[in-house]
Amino acid sequence: MQGIAPENLRLTQIRWEKSKSWNLGFDLHLFDDLLMFDLSVYKRYTTDLLMSGVKIPSSTGYSDVANANVGKMENRGWEFNVSTKPIFKMGKFDVRLRANIAQSLNTVTEMDPTVLSSKNQQFDNSNAKYLSRVQLGHALGGIYGFRYKGVYAYDYDHNGYFANPERNNYIDAAGKLNTAAATGKTAPIAYGADGKILYDKSGNPQPMYFNYGGKNYRFEGGDVIYEDVNHDGQIDELDIVYLGSSNPKFNGGFGIDFRYGQWTLKTNFNFRVGNKIVNMARMNAEMMRSNDNQVASVNWRWRKNGDITPIPRAKNSRAGDSFNALASDRYVEKGDFLRFQYLQLGYSVKPEQLKRWGLSQLTMSVSANNLIFWTKYSGVDPEHGASGFSPAFDNSQTPRSRSITFSLNFGF
Repeated sequence: MQGIAPENLRLTQIRWEKSKSWNLGFDLHLFDDLLMFDLSVYKRYTTDLLMSGVKIPSSTGYSDVANANVGKMENRGWEFNVSTKPIFKMGKFDVRLRANIAQSLNTVTEMDPTVLSSKNQQFDNSNAKYLSRVQLGHALGGIYGFRYKGVYAYDYDHNGYFANPERNNYIDAAGKLNTAAATGKTAPIAYGADGKILYDKSGNPQPMYFNYGGKNYRFEGGDVIYEDVNHDGQIDELDIVYLGSSNPKFNGGFGIDFRYGQWTLKTNFNFRVGNKIVNMARMNAEMMRSNDNQVASVNWRWRKNGDITPIPRAKNSRAGDSFNALASDRYVEKGDFLRFQYLQLGYSVKPEQLKRWGLSQLTMSVSANNLIFWTKYSGVDPEHGASGFSPAFDNSQTPRSRSITFSLNFGF
């Protein structure tokens, strides 16, 4: 028998997004417009936020709906601009200055509980997996993970705190005790909130474990130290903390324009301050879990008991489990930068020299874009932004290109 079945759900409750906003502007001009200031302050409140591909219970016969109204968001911020007329005049020479700085903040104030649950993933025990979280009352773009505290210098057997003294007699080539207790270095043992070692019933230190999602992995020498926030002797989802935001606190730019007679030199810089980036490219290049190429820093990895290094030991995935590349602040870096964005050198021919050629204007110039940037970020380019509900990830995208342009402008 023939029949008819709907391919999607009818959206009877869908509505357009609604926004309410206000904007205040202030202008101040001083000394015959020699100095000009402009300040704008705004706030926008959006309701009935639209989202595509919203997950719904499979009992309805469908996995998602095309679009739905799911929540409310508040955006607020300000921008300050300053510019000048020609200053520092000396004969044919003068200078113009301009600058701006801005701040933009977003806050999720309300969201459908089922959407919130679907967007807030559960932590899993895989390496290189960062959570995307939506926290009501907070901005999008938050980064969550463990706190990285270094690399264990010794394995558990070399901790030096065993109740049986014979288990603590590890001697190095120089005849000295080679244990964490003797050298004051780290070993994978648990500490309480008071900073004292936690002991088991036999009087031996409790080992540190990664215990989540069916894993019961005991940390060894050369493994990454993750902060045991609640001091329960194991690393799990209860030790995940907020590591920062991909949203900048401030961004802006400035420029200086020089003129000497018919010559002009224009410059422009832009900057960003206060944002953080997850450097996934660096994580993949230092993970040492596969046969992929790795960066030179892995040459300084942990190799033997007593080594002090920020790079953990190498352990291919075929050799067994390791959790040295869990989501942590080890790969969360500051994205602050200052970029020399634009430079242009131009020359305008005087109009009286163009009359015999039938021209009224002739300007020749050469310009360069994306010349250089200054940053402490270890990646190729620090200019990355949050996308949707996720923080800013750097997966080694192709960096911004540099360009040089020659131009000739003329008019009749």
